[in-house]
Amino acid sequence: MKTIINTENIQTFIQQIPTLTNNLQNISQTMKGFVDCLKQNKLTPTTQETYQEEYERKEGILKKEGELDKLEMTMKKRDEVTNKSKETIGMLKEIISTIEKITKEGEHNEETLKKAHNELIDEIIEARRKEMEEKIKEKKKEIKEIKDDFERRKEEFDKNRKEDENEKNERLEKEYENEEKMIKEKYERKMKEFEEKWEKVGFLKYKGAIDREEIKQLEQWTNKKCSEVIFDSDKDNWSQNTSVFDDRVKGKNNLMFVIEDTNNNKFGGYVNAKQGDKGRICAK
Repeated sequence: MKTIINTENIQTFIQQIPTLTNNLQNISQTMKGFVDCLKQNKLTPTTQETYQEEYERKEGILKKEGELDKLEMTMKKRDEVTNKSKETIGMLKEIISTIEKITKEGEHNEETLKKAHNELIDEIIEARRKEMEEKIKEKKKEIKEIKDDFERRKEEFDKNRKEDENEKNERLEKEYENEEKMIKEKYERKMKEFEEKWEKVGFLKYKGAIDREEIKQLEQWTNKKCSEVIFDSDKDNWSQNTSVFDDRVKGKNNLMFVIEDTNNNKFGGYVNAKQGDKGRICAK
C-alpha cells in the first residue's frame, strides 16, 4: 500500500529538536557568562543610580588596572551571545517552517486518509480474491485427485468384476458341462435299463411292429404301464385250429391289442376286464 502521509517533514522536525535544545543550552550558558562579566565590570547600573554615581562607576572602570581587559572580554561575550542568538533564531525559523509544512499537510490528511482507506479496501479485496483463487485451485486439484482415484478404483473394479465374471462363466460352463455329462450318463443309464427291461419282456424283439414312442403313447392313453408281450402273430402260432392266442390271453386283464395291416397302418384297442372262456374277448 502507498504511504498515507508524507512523514519527511515530521522526521526533519524530530531531528531538529535535539539540535535546537543543545543550542538553547549553549546560548543559555553564554548569556549567563555575559551577565557575570557585566556584574564583575560594574557595567550594569544599580537600582536608582544617579548620574554622578554612574559617572564615578564608569570612571573607576577606566582607572582600575585590568578592567579594560575585562571589558574587552565582556564585549566578546556579547558578540558570542549575539551570534548564538542569530543562529538560534535561524534554527527556530527552520523549525517554524517545518511545523507550518506539517500543519499544511495535516489539512489535507482527511482526503488522503479517505483515499488511502479506499486503496486499503481494494488491496484487501484483491488479496481475498487471490486467496479464494488459490483455494479454488487447491480444491480443483483435490477434486481431480479424487476423480483420478475414482477412475482408478472403477477400472480396478471393472477389471476384477470382469475377471470374476470370466471365472463365474468358466465355473458355470464347467458346472453345465458336468451337469450335461451327468444327465447324459443318467439318460444313457436309464436307456440301458429301459432296453434291458424291454429286452426281458420282449418288446425290443418286436420293434418292427411297435416302437418306443408308440409304447409311450399307449401308456399315456391307457394310464397303464406296458409290462410284457404275451402274443405276437409274427412269432406265435396263429393258425385257425392250433392258435395259442386264447391260451395267452385267458385269465389276464388290462390287455392292449395292436394290429398292423399290409399298408403299415396300426390300430387296436384296450381291454381292462379279465379274460375267461376260450374264443371270446370280454370287455367291461
